[in-house]
Amino acid sequence: MVLPPIDDIYVGLTSTAIFALGLVMSISMFVAMRRSDSKLLPYQGLFALNMAMNYSGTTLCFWSIIITGNNLPNMLTIILVYTTGPIGLATAMYVGFSMIKPKVAKPMAIIFLLTGIVQWASIYFNVFGIPGSGVRWNAAYLYTQGVTNPYLLAGINMPTSWLVVPGTLIDTILLPWGISPTFPFGSPSFIWVIFALLAFAIILGGGFIYLAFRSSGDIKSRSIKYAIGILMYSVLIFYDTGVDPVGWAFALKIATTMAEATAFGTIYLFVLRAALFIGYIILYLAMKPPKPAAFYPAK
Repeated sequence: MVLPPIDDIYVGLTSTAIFALGLVMSISMFVAMRRSDSKLLPYQGLFALNMAMNYSGTTLCFWSIIITGNNLPNMLTIILVYTTGPIGLATAMYVGFSMIKPKVAKPMAIIFLLTGIVQWASIYFNVFGIPGSGVRWNAAYLYTQGVTNPYLLAGINMPTSWLVVPGTLIDTILLPWGISPTFPFGSPSFIWVIFALLAFAIILGGGFIYLAFRSSGDIKSRSIKYAIGILMYSVLIFYDTGVDPVGWAFALKIATTMAEATAFGTIYLFVLRAALFIGYIILYLAMKPPKPAAFYPAK
């Protein structure tokens, strides 16, 4: 057994907690199909599975390090984390619009599923030829390429000792904005993730807020839970995947040493993922079929 550094342990354990909760949510939706006639439970189960897969790469890498001392292969991690994103977005749109405006549920799901072509093309074929689009990048990549990053912007030189070594958990973040001068807005895959989160928050979150104002009883209660859970998910996933807390600490001058920045990042991560865990539970309460299961429309 190999124990990674303490900050990697925090990352691994919090990722494991969220991954496990997403799996439990997904399995419970599929099991509920045996006692409910809701036509939406399979789609809710797929959406919950995607919520789990968001943290599958980090979770499995963490336990791979614990057991074998090494991370999973780079490409496998990327496939685990990002493949199901378009499916999750499409199923969420289908579930949401089946309750908000059923007539457009299928067209909306198809449209958002087709946008995933950009994501899949980046992941499986790297058709855009952008580092970080089809492969992972991390401190080693940044250092060897000498590109702009929050550490350098804050006047912090990235030493060779930061190169990834066995027993450490490396990042699984897509190439974001401000890193590559050639692609200032980030890789197409990163842009798709931002688009998906904005669509999720604005279209579905706003739709459930609208439904909550126009309904009562169980529908109103569930709509409020959906709206809160969706908005929490969108905002927190963005900050968890799009913001490097250690680099942020340097950029904001909160920290002046690597130890201080790592401590800040650990606290930041714990608070953020604790809130995300709560957001997952709120979404589960919104999706959980009532007794009797008469809330969801058949189509």
